[in-house]
Amino acid sequence: MCGAEPLERGRFEFDDRLRVRLAYRRGNAAALHRELEEQARAASGPVPPTVKTLQRVILRVLMRSMCWMRSPSSVKLDWLS
Repeated sequence: MCGAEPLERGRFEFDDRLRVRLAYRRGNAAALHRELEEQARAASGPVPPTVKTLQRVILRVLMRSMCWMRSPSSVKLDWLS
């Protein structure tokens, strides 16, 4: 590795605010990305992640929130009784 250290990158986090904004766009990640780009340009803020990265993050969040469906015996569903 010639003494080179890997770069430390921050992980893009998909918070509740972005989840609501995605819902307003009916799940359209490209539309959410365009909005994030417009806001970044207007505020001279940080560049948003690419559309592909945004799609991967959304998929990761959805899979995490649906993981109980793979093993329903591990989830207590009192409200079904």
